[in-house]
Amino acid sequence: MTMRDAVRQLVEKPGLVLSDSAPAETVEWAGELIDSFERPAQDDEAVALLELLSRSDESSCFGLNWTILHFIETAPGWPIWPALKGAQGEWAETLRIGLRNTGQYPPE
Repeated sequence: MTMRDAVRQLVEKPGLVLSDSAPAETVEWAGELIDSFERPAQDDEAVALLELLSRSDESSCFGLNWTILHFIETAPGWPIWPALKGAQGEWAETLRIGLRNTGQYPPE
């Protein structure tokens, strides 16, 4: 499948880092896109959004990063181990901790 437009716009925005210190216009723009995401996430969207979260700091960006994280978890192929194993940052670790807590990580 191909990535849907709202997700593509978000992940392809040059230099986008979603953090509490992001400009208000950026947060508003990203929030509108994220609100328009249609569930469930497609697997390729989940991978691309995981990469976006890996660039973000540990802040929630006013809840947007949590919304992205939960959207990622709706992908039919989740957990996508190759992407998750290579992902860096606090948000990737949060996803890994959640999987550990449910006995799903690491894969056998």
